[in-house]
Amino acid sequence: MTRNQVIRQLRTILEEEWDQLDEVVHDIAIDSYDAPKAITEAWSTSGEGDSEKFLQVLLQLKELSIIPWLATADNLSGSLCISALSDVVSAYQALQETVVTELRIMLQSKNPVPIPQLEMPIAEEEKELPSRECENAYYLLRRILKTDESEWVSELTRRALLRMEEKESDQKIIDYVRTGQWERLVNKAVLLNDPLHTEQGGSPK
Repeated sequence: MTRNQVIRQLRTILEEEWDQLDEVVHDIAIDSYDAPKAITEAWSTSGEGDSEKFLQVLLQLKELSIIPWLATADNLSGSLCISALSDVVSAYQALQETVVTELRIMLQSKNPVPIPQLEMPIAEEEKELPSRECENAYYLLRRILKTDESEWVSELTRRALLRMEEKESDQKIIDYVRTGQWERLVNKAVLLNDPLHTEQGGSPK
């Protein structure tokens, strides 16, 4: 399916026909998955010369090879399985490094992020807070790199950052860029009093 075919098909789907989106997703997934999957399988069963060619193609496909590698690794054992998973990790790390690089650049941007206009009214505490690109970049970097922080605490940290005066949040970002350390932005009392606490329960990490 070509890019123009995908866009045309999506534009013909009415709002009440969301189930048809599954068909589009399936077609796109097949197109993007089949060839890399065939190459990973050929890599696992070929001789040294051909397998090196297959490997070079997969390495250049980067993140597009991650799922096919995992699917093939499920049927391998020993050194072949380790080799396949090693390439999964390499592709995943390369993708993460690309995202992190983009987010680090965005840390310098003070541009405001437009708040989507919702058709239905929502509670005051659920409304999106005004934010800038640098604050969103800080939050997303924190989600990627601070793996010991729960999703709940991460979201409350984001909201705490957005409630700060711009001068204060700017300093938090400057401190992170300078030290590479993540400062705890919310204390236990704040966490317990936040509306999200009644939904999530538990203690902050």
